[in-house]
Amino acid sequence: AMGAFKKSIQIYSKQYEARLGLGKIKRLLLDANGAILEFEKLLELSAGEIKLSKTQEAELLVELGNTYYVVRKYDKSLSVLEDALMLRERESKERPSLYLHSLRSLGNTYYAVKKYEKALSVYGKGESLSKDLYGESSLSHALDLGYLARANYALRKWGEAESFYSEAINIHKSEGDTNSYQYLDMLNNFGSCKYARSDYIGAESLYRSVVEISTISNQKNELMTVFGLSGIALSLFAQYKYIEAEDFYLKALALEKKTSGEGSYYASMLVGLGSLYYRMGAQNKEL
Repeated sequence: AMGAFKKSIQIYSKQYEARLGLGKIKRLLLDANGAILEFEKLLELSAGEIKLSKTQEAELLVELGNTYYVVRKYDKSLSVLEDALMLRERESKERPSLYLHSLRSLGNTYYAVKKYEKALSVYGKGESLSKDLYGESSLSHALDLGYLARANYALRKWGEAESFYSEAINIHKSEGDTNSYQYLDMLNNFGSCKYARSDYIGAESLYRSVVEISTISNQKNELMTVFGLSGIALSLFAQYKYIEAEDFYLKALALEKKTSGEGSYYASMLVGLGSLYYRMGAQNKEL
């Protein structure tokens, strides 16, 4: 009887790994809805046919919650990730890295639905755990500092946001990681903090760094180049340097149109350029 029981556990374990793996592959292939079907089916089976450990159940819920997030089903994502966090909280001492992963996932979902105070609270737990796990000067810790910074920025806590961004950026510099998307994104967001506090010269300097790095890097990042160019334009506009601002707006618009088309960000830059022309008294300029 014991042998049959052990064999059944092995079969169930293989079914779990196969379905979970298939769901992950579908998500990698950008078939998020197909992945959700696999994860939901596995969750349904776990109520009867396939018995999961608490660790496996938490893993499945995190995968499902993150995939709901990808397709912007944020309410479902929150519900599932909150359940996953409770499961992983019980074993956080034995598996702290998995607990950290759950904290980040839940924090990002709170942020996506604009529950910034909750995001800040969860990010704070993640930052503390990351520092203990990987060290104060690790890139993993820098990632969590960045999360804390953006939540503070969303809450208009500019000073706190600047402090966290500055600390994270210094870690990247000390680790020699100064051309990754994560680093560029932090530089760009740090520039936004400077701009929000009316430090337009400081903002311009950071945005120029984003453009410089994103264009000379071995792995060019045109999205970050567009953000940097539009940030420079905005900062110059605020400094009444209208001719220079126009030049950078036009460069940003051309690159955005080439890479992403005339979407919402393109439209927002057109509004900025229109405001610039109005300030210049050039109402007849054609956009």
